Amino acid sequence: MSLYSCPVCGYEHGPNESPAFADLPPDWRCPICACVRDKFRTVDRTPPKPAAPAPKQARYLCLQCGYAYDPALGDPEHGVAPGTAFAELPAGWICPICGAAKNRFAREI
Repeated sequence: MSLYSCPVCGYEHGPNESPAFADLPPDWRCPICACVRDKFRTVDRTPPKPAAPAPKQARYLCLQCGYAYDPALGDPEHGVAPGTAFAELPAGWICPICGAAKNRFAREI
């Protein structure tokens, strides 16, 4: 059974009311504002599902000095915002410790 709401005044015709909304005559009108039956819409009162947490992105380690690039932290000192995946780093990005290029990093296992 559904809940139906008047778009004009907000009156709700609930599933426990008699007669049921589906059984109301076609010329039935809202008892509050006289809006026509055809304008009523079903109301979904199902609570929204909580958003799934974002998957944790892998860290990448510099093979020269051991620096760990953590996507959750980014590299703000060098213009890389938190949340930036390793694959999205600019082509010219280098290790902030030793200056190694991106191709000198390996995904942490």
